[in-house]
Amino acid sequence: MKSYQKFVFPYYLWVAFFVMIPTLMVLYYAFTMEGSFSLVPFSKVFAPATVRIILRSLKIALITTLLCFFLGYPMAYFIARMDLRYQG
Repeated sequence: MKSYQKFVFPYYLWVAFFVMIPTLMVLYYAFTMEGSFSLVPFSKVFAPATVRIILRSLKIALITTLLCFFLGYPMAYFIARMDLRYQG
């Protein structure tokens, strides 16, 4: 196991650079306003226009999920049941 430890370091750099730093930046900007701590941006989430947009997005997500399920499940079922000559 110890022979693989040298290969882990680049992964840690990758995670730090492309996952952790952007996440911390989003959290910082979400909870600060003009350099000081504030929850004012979160009060805008409950504005009528924002709620309408969130509900529309959830509706589109539900329709897309159902469409993919009802098209993809039967297709996968028939592909799995096909009698292929060289099937493993």
